[in-house]
Order: sequence, then structure tokens, then C-alpha cells
Amino acid sequence: MRIGAFELNEPLPELRDPHVFAMVRPWVDVGSVGTLTLNRLERFRGFPKS
Repeated sequence: MRIGAFELNEPLPELRDPHVFAMVRPWVDVGSVGTLTLNRLERFRGFPKS
């Protein structure tokens, strides 16, 4: 299934309690505030380090 510029492979998984973090370009990271915030959110939600 194609939605705009995105292609989703079917069958789509069932989502339980989904969360989305969206960012717009250009990414401006003044004083690393954005990076620090995203790192903290990743730790809070328990996402693995990439």
C-alpha cells in the first residue's frame, strides 16, 4: 500500500498503544536541545540504542 511517498508492506501489524515522534526539516539543533530531548524520550520509552 502506498500513502504519498511512503510504502507500507501488508499485512500491517496490529498496533497497541502506538506513539509517534515527528520532526520537520531542516533540523535545527540549537544547543543540542533537540538531541538531548530525543535521547531522554528514547530512554524513557525503553527504545534500544541504534
